[in-house]
Amino acid sequence: AIVTDPPYGLKEYTETEILRTHGAYFFVKSDGRASVQTHQIPGASVVNIDMDDCYKFEWEITEEHIVNYVEVNYGWDPASEDYTRTYVNSDAASGTTYGLRKRQYDTKFVDSAASAVIANLATDILARFKDPYITAWVTCGLSQILVEIGDSVAFTNLNMPNFVTGRIGIHEQKWQVVGRQLDLKRGRVRLKLADVS
Repeated sequence: AIVTDPPYGLKEYTETEILRTHGAYFFVKSDGRASVQTHQIPGASVVNIDMDDCYKFEWEITEEHIVNYVEVNYGWDPASEDYTRTYVNSDAASGTTYGLRKRQYDTKFVDSAASAVIANLATDILARFKDPYITAWVTCGLSQILVEIGDSVAFTNLNMPNFVTGRIGIHEQKWQVVGRQLDLKRGRVRLKLADVS
């Protein structure tokens, strides 16, 4: 028999059952190839972005992403068609300040013996999303064309408010690229940065 229909829900299955359990997601690289990135706190900065690189910038503080309670159901039992394990982790300080912000994961891919994988996922999510952070859209020249989503950058902008010191200006703070738009017509790269300092 020849199968002409696409596999039902293959992309959704891959995202929810494989990538999500490892704190990962699909994204498209600068050369157009699909790749996978994790939600982990980024490592050392790969590039500096300062006032000389920016045509313009805009920023905002967002609380929409906050997660302070993570629940993961795993260890799928085909016989009972139910999960055999539930892992819960929360951040009490964030919950008190911002109210309960819950994220629930159901994964059939991780068996009941792999609790360390689930614990690492929950820890990474809480570390990254328990507090609000600043995001900034920075428009740069093509000198930053190789910067990709997931990269860490040292960001300097003397006109932007510094919410740590309460003054104006930030200097070589660690930010992570969480969005990217390429405008070849104008020769510009627009990067969305998230403060992870």
